[in-house]
Amino acid sequence: MIYLCRSAKYGYNNITLCMEVILWINQKKDTLNFCIEFIRNNFREHSQTSMCLVWVKQAVDILEAAPEVGSAVFIINELQAVEKYLTGSDSSSTSEDVNSKLQMIEQLLASI
Repeated sequence: MIYLCRSAKYGYNNITLCMEVILWINQKKDTLNFCIEFIRNNFREHSQTSMCLVWVKQAVDILEAAPEVGSAVFIINELQAVEKYLTGSDSSSTSEDVNSKLQMIEQLLASI
């Protein structure tokens, strides 16, 4: 994104592209924040497991489509760990482990 903004001086199309990228990232960041907040608030409720899994997938899809987002790969790995907890394939993690991961993801997203 910094490269696009610096290259904006070379023409109108580059300025437009820069603004579109910034707008896209801001919109996706809002969606990511919603996904993480929903998961954090509901992952302990068994009746909400399937919705949490939907929002985990949505967040991963957004991050995979936006590799310029700082720490995207790390956040994806953390979300995949949360997914394993929700599906029951990770029996060693506790709800506190998941809560810690989600808080860390929220902090990373806040710094973007």
